[in-house]
Amino acid sequence: MLSLELRALARWGEGMPDEMVEVESPEGGSTAARPRLEPSAAPGGALAARVTLGDGTPVPVVLLGRDDGFAPVFLESAPLAIAARDDGGCWALHSDQLVHHDATGRPVRADAGSASSLVAAPAGAVWAIDSEAAALIGADGRPAGRWRWDGGEASVPAEGGSVAARDGARVRVLGPDGEETSVAAEPPLGTDERLLCAAGGALLTRVAGGVRRRSGGRVLQVPVESAGLGADGTPWVARLADAPLDWELGAVTGTPAGTVLLSASGALGAALIELRLAG
Repeated sequence: MLSLELRALARWGEGMPDEMVEVESPEGGSTAARPRLEPSAAPGGALAARVTLGDGTPVPVVLLGRDDGFAPVFLESAPLAIAARDDGGCWALHSDQLVHHDATGRPVRADAGSASSLVAAPAGAVWAIDSEAAALIGADGRPAGRWRWDGGEASVPAEGGSVAARDGARVRVLGPDGEETSVAAEPPLGTDERLLCAAGGALLTRVAGGVRRRSGGRVLQVPVESAGLGADGTPWVARLADAPLDWELGAVTGTPAGTVLLSASGALGAALIELRLAG
């Protein structure tokens, strides 16, 4: 079973950059691309999204909020990575600093630290991850632990505030207590699969042309080559050949709830669509 929900829509010209940039087309030549959202979901459901131009260049704008409303907010510099907080703010990497921004974008706390990626954790905490280790930082910015971990930028949300990463055909999970476990994927992960999350009693992966869900030895796959909104605001996903030309699929990321966030940019603005798979 598949369900879709529009979680956020940031309209062009309402704090969102609307600059089009030329990017290389897979078919050759170039095409104009709209700005995109790179989302993060907190365990409690709050969202944050980094804003980039169509060529991936980050800009000093993030989308913050909850279901009662989302708004683009301006930061002093473009973040290298972000993670949502359930209080409506976010964690952001700025050069060699990890900064806690509140829901208005105001910096609350800044601590020295380097990382290549962030993964949201429960109660406003965050995983700060580099190529050799993962550090769990509490909501107040105080370190709760640091452990060897080579998941790097491929680290994703996992059950119980953990993080996970592929380990060949299996999945490794690092818990907030520093304990590392290994989870078998049934059937084993294919070489072309990118892990999205290990949560909600399932493993979700990105495969060529779609999203795949494993649970209890059963596999469900749906085609996701494009996504967008209809004229009435209803979200859709489709194969590229069946999709309207005025929407572009961007980031595809997993959440701590075992769902998938799809970033789509079109004439209306930049949208975040939540995809739920069951069965």
